[in-house]
Amino acid sequence: MAHDFNNILAAIVGFGEMAREASPPGSDQARHLDRVLKAAVHGKAIIGRILTFSRGGPHPSIVFELEPVIEEVLTLLAASLRPGMILERQFEAPAARLRGDPAQAFEAIMNLCVNGMQAMPDGGMLSVRLRRLHVPAPRVLSHSPLAAGNYLLLTVSDRGSGITAAVMEHLFEPFFTTRGADSGTGLGLSMVHGVVTDFGGAIDVQSRPGDGARFSLYFPGCDDAIESGKSPTVHFPMGIGQALMIVDDEPALVALAEEVLKSLGYTTATGYGDPLAALAAFRAHPGHFAAMSNVIRRRLG
Repeated sequence: MAHDFNNILAAIVGFGEMAREASPPGSDQARHLDRVLKAAVHGKAIIGRILTFSRGGPHPSIVFELEPVIEEVLTLLAASLRPGMILERQFEAPAARLRGDPAQAFEAIMNLCVNGMQAMPDGGMLSVRLRRLHVPAPRVLSHSPLAAGNYLLLTVSDRGSGITAAVMEHLFEPFFTTRGADSGTGLGLSMVHGVVTDFGGAIDVQSRPGDGARFSLYFPGCDDAIESGKSPTVHFPMGIGQALMIVDDEPALVALAEEVLKSLGYTTATGYGDPLAALAAFRAHPGHFAAMSNVIRRRLG
């Protein structure tokens, strides 16, 4: 299932990048395509997390700045705000860094913000604040102990109906929800708790009925330098009209490969999703080269 989703997202990213390159610089079209590509890349990261979880492997761990991750979440939310909903941001920790998986951080912040917005069905203000904080001595928070040290404190506050003491006890339990079945799975806040735990942080929740809620996430700060994210320039070999055969069991990827190879100067034969049909065509026209995925090779035995 994850492999199938990855194939779909690969086609979205591939065609999206081609459309982006053809868009006028600075145009609305280019801006909208940038958002599509970012969403697709995050989708691939989520699939990667699902695969990592199912295999029991470790999450990626890199040094990254937290503020751009929060900005990206708020930009996506701002594009579809309900009437009467206001996003307030206050960033006081420029260039502050964490070590961990930025995709996890994105998901946790997105879930926390969505939870706050759902707590205000008639509109209201969602406030997001990021600042540095030095904790001189250990303390006990509402849902976690907090060790002494330097932290990035992310606070998300809403002006909703608040949280009762009974609900507070179960707030981060998987599948626990006070909303209807059509409003979520009850996994959002439990995922937030898991992410903060993975980062070595802690969570504090302050609320009372009728007075909104404030979620405070304490992430251990990181002073390490950010590794260069520049990839080496790849020069693809240009074709001079050679005929290539494309074989894949995902039609969208076949179409994408045809477009890319044509742009590089190759002549593409009909794409194939059936490996046996592709093999028969290759034998009938041995001058073609065949590109075959691992999945199709397995089907051929």
